Amino acid sequence: MRTESAAPPSVSVPSDAASQRPDKASARTDRVGAPPTETEAEAAERLRERETPLLHERVRIELDKEAQRFVQKTVDPATNEVIASFPGEAQLHFSRAVSAYLRAQNAALVNGS
Repeated sequence: MRTESAAPPSVSVPSDAASQRPDKASARTDRVGAPPTETEAEAAERLRERETPLLHERVRIELDKEAQRFVQKTVDPATNEVIASFPGEAQLHFSRAVSAYLRAQNAALVNGS
């Protein structure tokens, strides 16, 4: 038997040993197309259950008609308390003032003509 020079004298390494090792890429592709195992399906379902409340219960998008802007609010579902709001109240106050000014200008033009 032929031995490699890097191996200790008592261990013989066949020259085709590298070809007998499983390739990492082929190990990954063995699972492609195979149905998910039960634990993978359960993990995916748990993930979907955790994501759903975030979209429906915690984030609300409302239209502020006076400001003519959409407002995104993050709400605590247990207490229904607003945790964060974008745009902030100062920005909404400014938008309401601008909208009121523009409505007044528009009304003056319509009534004045």
